[in-house]
Amino acid sequence: MKGAVVDLIKELNVKQLKPVEKENLHVTMLFLGSINTDKIDYVKGLLSRINYRRFKIAVEGLGVFSPKRPHVLFLGIREGSDELRSVYNELYNDLKANGFVLEDRPYTPHITLARIRWLDMESRNSLLEFIETHKERFGEFYCETLSLKQSNLTEKGPVYQNIFVKKLLL
Repeated sequence: MKGAVVDLIKELNVKQLKPVEKENLHVTMLFLGSINTDKIDYVKGLLSRINYRRFKIAVEGLGVFSPKRPHVLFLGIREGSDELRSVYNELYNDLKANGFVLEDRPYTPHITLARIRWLDMESRNSLLEFIETHKERFGEFYCETLSLKQSNLTEKGPVYQNIFVKKLLL
């Protein structure tokens, strides 16, 4: 599936896109920002207590956040989105109740494909037309783990490192 996604970005051919590297494609649940060791330990403990079974994720269609001024191009998630929202809600509610500063916007299960720099009207319209013509199913996989990742920003882009991985039940 990842190879098809890379080909899709090449097909789009919009210079203002900064594609996510193939090895960095993932489903983001929460962005925690810069947190100290105590909070990292808390999140590890919270993840270790989660008892979900693995579930199928079907990737289907493209979308953007903020269509008037798109800043993120993403792959949509159809099957598996209810499970992702359930895990998200459990994590979000616990972390919020324990003093974590979290974004207050609805969770949209997705896989970020590219960050978008400023687009002129022609490029924006091309992007939106491209999205409309790519509603197909791109593939599926099983969500078998939840990972706490650290993002290290480099000149070439972010490098992700797993800090903690929770295996889901079979």
